[in-house]
Amino acid sequence: MELIWHYTYKSAFDSILNDGYIKVSEMEKKMGWRPAIWFSKEQIIEPTALKLAGNSSGITKRLSFSEQQKLFGCYRIGVNQNTEDFMTWGKYKYHGKLPERVHDAMTNAGIQCGGNPLNWFCVFRNVLKSEWKALEFFNGNNWENIK
Repeated sequence: MELIWHYTYKSAFDSILNDGYIKVSEMEKKMGWRPAIWFSKEQIIEPTALKLAGNSSGITKRLSFSEQQKLFGCYRIGVNQNTEDFMTWGKYKYHGKLPERVHDAMTNAGIQCGGNPLNWFCVFRNVLKSEWKALEFFNGNNWENIK
């Protein structure tokens, strides 16, 4: 079975390792949505997981894969997709208490930055270290296993 990935950056990855689990999103909880952890079937990089950063002119843009790797590092945690726990982006619209207009806007924004909603999955619980099948970082050329 092909792994699905939780893409992140160095400091968040270190926090996940320290905690021993990936935590559900507090941001979603604050928005009144059901908090989730996001994964992607994308095997190179999930474009929607790239950080947003502002420049000196105050303009915010999504970093490129290369920029994020250089500035923050690129890390990922692979898990097997458990069909009982993991749901598609389409199902999240209903189970995540996400307003339809917000779901549609997020879908469009994700597509505009190169994402594919068919690759997006979430789970409504913390994902424990015992479930992790792979830990990897991008070394500038390819993904490399972390021992």
